[in-house]
Amino acid sequence: MPFRTQNPELGTERKCPSAISEDKNNWLIYIPFDTAKFRLGGSLLSEVTGILGGRAPELMDSDYFIDCYEVVREFVEDGVVVSGVTSCRGGLMNALSELAGKNSGIQADLSGIIRSYGESDIVKILFGEIPGAVLEIKDSDFDYVDAEMLLQDVAYYPLGHPGGTGIDIVTGDSNNISGILQSLIGMQDMTPEGED
Repeated sequence: MPFRTQNPELGTERKCPSAISEDKNNWLIYIPFDTAKFRLGGSLLSEVTGILGGRAPELMDSDYFIDCYEVVREFVEDGVVVSGVTSCRGGLMNALSELAGKNSGIQADLSGIIRSYGESDIVKILFGEIPGAVLEIKDSDFDYVDAEMLLQDVAYYPLGHPGGTGIDIVTGDSNNISGILQSLIGMQDMTPEGED
């Protein structure tokens, strides 16, 4: 039987774990493998919510996809990647959830993606299924990764650092989404100004 043993080329073990470390100095970076717009058509979110139709993301530049893949592969082989996951099925939010696991947290700033893509719909950014990867790298390797990405002409977005519990999404505004909700809840306990 050819499948009884581990394939010596592929193997069954990953070179990097799919769960983040607890080092709050490490960086999380997002590398989209294409420059297509974020679309929800055909996504896991549209399936779950029962919204059918719409345009799905499409691969615009196959050469760019290969360049991105090769850069990530080199980082993994060189031991630069502490942990990482793909961001295809379920989009960026699913990738962040997989990285965080049950006991860790992530603080992710999407402002760079928002500015670069000109996309204001956070739901599309979080759940659009553009092929890509979210990698955790050490702070000491950040300059090396930045130089390699620039050299290979591959776009990437620093998202933030591991930390806290759950996933905290920041959109570049003065407050993040959870901060806005917390302030609204906290306002219920306050008395309006000017009233005694």
